[in-house]
Amino acid sequence: MKKREEGRLEIKLKNKLEDHFQRLINEGKTILKKYGYFNGEFRGSYPTGLEYNKWYSSTRNLIGKACGGHGPHYKQMEDAHALAKGYTHRLPECLGVLESAYEDFKLGLLEDTKALITAEVFTDFIEQAEYLLDEGYKLPAAVLMRGVLEDSLRTLCKKSKNFFDG
Repeated sequence: MKKREEGRLEIKLKNKLEDHFQRLINEGKTILKKYGYFNGEFRGSYPTGLEYNKWYSSTRNLIGKACGGHGPHYKQMEDAHALAKGYTHRLPECLGVLESAYEDFKLGLLEDTKALITAEVFTDFIEQAEYLLDEGYKLPAAVLMRGVLEDSLRTLCKKSKNFFDG
C-alpha cells in the first residue's frame, strides 16, 4: 500500500474518532445539565437508565477502540460503571474518564491507536484479497496478501529491535 494512501486512511479514522469523542463529551454534558448537576451534586433527579446506558455503551465502545480494551481509561470506565450498581449517578466520573481519554488521544499518547488504524487497513486489504480469490484472481489476491504480510513482519521486526535494544 502506498504511504500517502495509508496516511489518508489514518487521518480519516483519527478524525472520525475525534468527532465521536467530541459528540459523546457534549452529550454527557447535556445530560448532566438536564438533570441539574452542579458543583459535584445532582440538584434534581438522576439521568434515566436509558440515557445513561446508551451514553455509557457508546463511550465504553469508543474508549475500547481508541485507547485499547486493556488500557487505564477502559478499566476506569468499567470500574466507575461497576460502582454504580445499576444507578446512573456515576455519569460525572465516566465523563471525566472520557475527557481524559480524549486529551490523551489528541496528544498522541495512546499507542493502541496506530495499531487499531493499521489493523483496520489490513482488514480491508485482507477482505479485498479474499474477494479477488473468490472471483478467481489468484495473482492479485496474492500480491495484496504479500503486502500485508511484509508490512506486518516489518512492524514486528521494528518492535523486536526496540525491545532488544532496550
